[in-house]
Amino acid sequence: MPVPSLPLELVQHICDYLEVLYPLDRTGINVALTCRAWRDIGYRLSVRKTSISFNSGTIYRSSADLASRKARHFLDTPILLSFVEDLDLDTRHFYNSNLEEYLEEEFVRRILGQTSSLRRLGLTPSTHGGQEVLRALSTAPFPAFPVTHLEVNFANYDGIVYYIRHVLSTILRRIRLEFVRSLDLICADEDFPTFIVIISKCSGLRRLRFALTLLPFGTVADIERGGFSVILKAVRGLKDLEVLSIEQPPWGMGRPP
Repeated sequence: MPVPSLPLELVQHICDYLEVLYPLDRTGINVALTCRAWRDIGYRLSVRKTSISFNSGTIYRSSADLASRKARHFLDTPILLSFVEDLDLDTRHFYNSNLEEYLEEEFVRRILGQTSSLRRLGLTPSTHGGQEVLRALSTAPFPAFPVTHLEVNFANYDGIVYYIRHVLSTILRRIRLEFVRSLDLICADEDFPTFIVIISKCSGLRRLRFALTLLPFGTVADIERGGFSVILKAVRGLKDLEVLSIEQPPWGMGRPP
């Protein structure tokens, strides 16, 4: 069929409208993709910002079903993942999904294995499956991420610190950290020194945010004295750093809720 002679801006407005109403609805995407000439822009505008989340909100069956359908749509249509630029992957309650044929490890591996346009990645593994997710990251057949904004959340992870260090070192091998410009580190327990290691490898970092859930005693004492020596020492070599944000938990430094 002939290519409709519509301005590209109008096509973008159509896709944006469908993205708001039906972000993953096949009918909506099909309407946006009226012809092959619109294919790439239609896919990109429909899924460029995606959240696949099995968090505390999916403990109820209806929410879990919705999250599972969304995840399965990506698994069944892997080409969509190649257009995702902003991805939040939260598998804290993956055990409650309707994806019985997948382990959390294999699910993460398949999702990340199809991404090639990522600019932002938010990663929150489950408490019990975090070790498997890390193993998936180390074996997933994807190229080095061109990520410029990285968020790693281990605030609810109560596993052995070794596994946190293992996943972070795996991420370091997979992502070209010199291209990371914005970094959010949500820390748990003793993993704080491990997160410090990441900072020194992000040579082009411009924005750094720490969300501290609990800190080692020595670091807590240092921060409460106003020194911040551990963090400041880590960022000293970041010549392009413009914003440094350090957030403490509402219950105070070093004191669990």
